[in-house]
Amino acid sequence: MRINNNLPQFQAKLYLNLDMGFRELAKDILIESQNKAPFKRGPLRTDSDINHVGIAHWQVRYHKEYARYQEAGGDGNRVVRKYSTSGTGKGFLADTGNKIFGKAIITLKQHAGRTR
Repeated sequence: MRINNNLPQFQAKLYLNLDMGFRELAKDILIESQNKAPFKRGPLRTDSDINHVGIAHWQVRYHKEYARYQEAGGDGNRVVRKYSTSGTGKGFLADTGNKIFGKAIITLKQHAGRTR
């Protein structure tokens, strides 16, 4: 009697599907955080993307040098007192990430369920 061990193939498919789930979450974070990012002047919203670091590891990146200043609402010396565009402000990326994290379990279960 011969036993076929399909576990390595199943594991590879599972990792791929979970990676796609994390990619979907990263895209959702990027899109929603772009809508909340300050934008009176400059390309802060458009100069951003998602980056695949490794299996199930994605980053949302803003490339402008002032993105960190806007996200934190200032630095050690200055504070942003008023964001000129309504609906935007401090923590546009972190707040969005925390919000999307709430649906992460559902999204990852859906993607894991596609593994056969």
